[in-house]
Amino acid sequence: MTEPESAAWSDPQFSLMRAVPGRWHKRLAGGLLALLCVAAAAAWPYAQVPLRGSEPFVAVYATAIFVNDLITAVLLFSLASVAASRAILLLAAGYLFLALTTVPWALTFPGALAPGGLIDAGLQGTATLSAVRRLGFPLFVIAYVVLRKRGRSTKSPHGRTATVATVLATTAAVALVCALVLADHGLLPRFMRDSRHVASAWGYVAATAAALYALSLLLVLSGRRSVLDIWLAVVVVTLLIELVLLSYISGGNRLSVGWWTGRA
Repeated sequence: MTEPESAAWSDPQFSLMRAVPGRWHKRLAGGLLALLCVAAAAAWPYAQVPLRGSEPFVAVYATAIFVNDLITAVLLFSLASVAASRAILLLAAGYLFLALTTVPWALTFPGALAPGGLIDAGLQGTATLSAVRRLGFPLFVIAYVVLRKRGRSTKSPHGRTATVATVLATTAAVALVCALVLADHGLLPRFMRDSRHVASAWGYVAATAAALYALSLLLVLSGRRSVLDIWLAVVVVTLLIELVLLSYISGGNRLSVGWWTGRA
């Protein structure tokens, strides 16, 4: 390794990829997850109580999620570009995917910005976008772990070129999904009975997403783990808790106490 490369790998940001998490990281991660479980348990008795008039807060929630995921994606893309790591590149693409799909989800959500959504995607459009988000992100995590375990074979000699290509490909994929959702409302799966209650078909999405989250969690925690891996595991568990709150504990009722607890 040349001197510049050695200096780069000694940078603190690379400790995310290489450093084994210490006791402090594990305790903090465990404490955070315990707090989330307590919050979910506290909301359980009231989970199906509707919070009418809370639709405008969807836009606030979506903005916070978009900014958070986009910042994470930018930081990971920067790291992937410098380290020339395809594994980190795919993980960054996963966060960009979450950020970009948040926008049409919020714009089509009934009552968030307009009574029928700022963009009319029919009754099933918002739920279809949510299904794509739920099923898509754990696939990025699984791909990250698979490439991470391959070690040096994941290195790319063209870090910045690969980053630009990945950003463009992810953006194009999200644009294609949006176009398909908006093209013909009648062809979309029947995930919603009405604007507030899910149909039985949503159960298949929730079960599949839960299985993918569980698989991605097992893969992330298998073998040697870095600081990045331990916090990625926290993210996956958090998303799993959110899924359980939204799809099961709240009975699939939008804008209920359980639904908002999961979002929060």
